[in-house]
Amino acid sequence: MAIRHGGWSAERPRDRGTAAEGGAIRRIAPGFDADLVAVRGDPLADLAVLHRPLAVFARGGRVR
Repeated sequence: MAIRHGGWSAERPRDRGTAAEGGAIRRIAPGFDADLVAVRGDPLADLAVLHRPLAVFARGGRVR
């Protein structure tokens, strides 16, 4: 993965992805933008859990 091989920490993409302007971030509530990936485990400790998602939600609905 680019994170592991590119020298980034696991936190950097998370922090970059939540740094957008507009205020409709960092909250799971009606009217707010949210794409979610549910995994079993801690992706900050083990990126491999991202290869086995339990559920994926995007654009307001479940896509996997």
